[in-house]
Amino acid sequence: MTLIKIQPIQGLLIASLISFLLPTGSNAQEKKDAWADLKYQSAAKCGECHALPKGNQLPSEDPASKELRAWDVVLMTEYSIWKTHDKHAQAYAVLVGPRGKRMSEILGQDVTKQETGCLNCHAMGNLAAKADLGGLDKLDGVSCAGCHGPSSKWLGEHAEFNWRKKTAAQKHDLGMRDLRDPEVRSMLCVSCHIGNAGEGKVVTHAMFAAGHPPLPPIEIATFSKNEPQHWRNPKNVPYFKNVNAEKKTNYHLEDIDFFRTRLALVGALVSLKETVKLAADRADFANKNPTMLWPEIMMGANAPKEIAQQQELAKAAWPEIAMAHSDCFACHHDLKYPGFRQVRGYSFHLAQRPLLRVSPGRPLLRSWPTSLVEAALIASETPIDEIEKGLNSILASSNERPFGNPETIKSASIQLSKACDVALAKLRAKKLDKPTVTRTVQELLRLYTKPGPDGKIISPDYESARQLASLLEVISEELNEGKKGTIVPVTELSSLLNIHPYQNRISRVKEVLDITVRASRSDKSDFKDDFINYLTDISSASNLVKLVKNPNFLVTMITLDNSKFNSEINKPGVIEKLQKFDDDEEVITLKSISDYEPELLRKKLVEISEALGNKGK
Repeated sequence: MTLIKIQPIQGLLIASLISFLLPTGSNAQEKKDAWADLKYQSAAKCGECHALPKGNQLPSEDPASKELRAWDVVLMTEYSIWKTHDKHAQAYAVLVGPRGKRMSEILGQDVTKQETGCLNCHAMGNLAAKADLGGLDKLDGVSCAGCHGPSSKWLGEHAEFNWRKKTAAQKHDLGMRDLRDPEVRSMLCVSCHIGNAGEGKVVTHAMFAAGHPPLPPIEIATFSKNEPQHWRNPKNVPYFKNVNAEKKTNYHLEDIDFFRTRLALVGALVSLKETVKLAADRADFANKNPTMLWPEIMMGANAPKEIAQQQELAKAAWPEIAMAHSDCFACHHDLKYPGFRQVRGYSFHLAQRPLLRVSPGRPLLRSWPTSLVEAALIASETPIDEIEKGLNSILASSNERPFGNPETIKSASIQLSKACDVALAKLRAKKLDKPTVTRTVQELLRLYTKPGPDGKIISPDYESARQLASLLEVISEELNEGKKGTIVPVTELSSLLNIHPYQNRISRVKEVLDITVRASRSDKSDFKDDFINYLTDISSASNLVKLVKNPNFLVTMITLDNSKFNSEINKPGVIEKLQKFDDDEEVITLKSISDYEPELLRKKLVEISEALGNKGK
């Protein structure tokens, strides 16, 4: 077998760095300050190789060939997909677009300045001080380094075949994040899409009021798919077709048939843990880094300068601070009667579990992270008691005063976080095979379609229902070996709850491809249809070969000037058009929320249960 240089892309490009310390026992525990001396590098360096495959990096045209090629491990188009197709590459552009400008006016703060706090998620601002001499271009938005880690010690080495032989821990020590570890990936994603106060990633209530879109619920497997993926799922990677012990360990292939299911279940526990951790951190008024934890008190020329004063101001501002991590729809919803909130009651909601009730109308912590926890506990055979105790402690705090007592919110959140760690450890040790996954989904559907001890069937809110639909789609596809639409009511439920909310994606890609041509030495974009066709199935060798044989695509990607691209995409008129695509999609999402009916959800869940052979159980 001929060995050639190959380059890996593992995982997803998304919002910046996660906290260095992961829960004890994680397969790829990130040690505090392990990367202190490493440097982050610009996306342009990655684009030198990962824009498109060339020569013998392409799939072999000889079906009998045993030559290992780059495409057998990675796509070699990762940069092209990210740059043109992934909204993370446009994360900074939205700050200079019409919405960002209006937010700056309302807040009285320039959202493109580091002190406002937006850049930590929109341009990896918290990594800027650790960049190499070339720096990180904030116009790149959220680029390669934010997810894959500082590459100063592995950029060259990871192109060598022997890189394949290194363990995830060895790669981590050199600066590469192990994004195939579901826990590591989940922690990274939620650091921005839920929040991480320690990294200065907080969307305040004022930011929401000024126009920041509501943070949607995040189910990690579906979120990764929607990103969209610039990597293949493990089952579709030729290099993983024959899995030996070394590959299984180094690439987390222990349950390759249910990789996305594990990602979703692990992500459920991580989402709950990080939601309560955000609340606990923001309730810590002894913290010595107020500017990271409480950006709302640092706004304006009269913001206090002394740490003690900042801590006192944060303590006094607790209701406003707490609103940022509370359930938006507790207040912002249509007034309907009869409405499902009156039927459901006011509390967190676990299916068939009698949790403590709270005073009606009091905003709680975001409740959607509880929606898939039971599935994770079923799969790992973990008792629910400790999770339930932690949730009840938070509910008790919420009964003490509106938005909860900060001290008891903090202690209850720490208690619940520890319970999540225990469940994560048990799930980590549990093999996910077809019987386990089938049992998990059948039991979950029973919980949501059958009356509990009180004789009632749970009525989830929209965000929780959306999480449930996402998990059901992931599991049904993997149970049916990747075939989409095999369980019709699952497909119908996914559409009903808008779990793939990017209706304008193709229009957006076409617009960005035109920008790509203008930023290169090419003058033709006749490859757009071939590229879009490739994006429909990035695992297809024939789609890729057809694309790279188009000379205009080759010229465009080889001569693409990253700086010129960033300049073009931020020009007036261009960013407004891209923003309009986003705004139109948000209108559809908000309508889905407004139109949501729990009874229709329940009907679809019954149909799914029957389709899975769970009838009458």
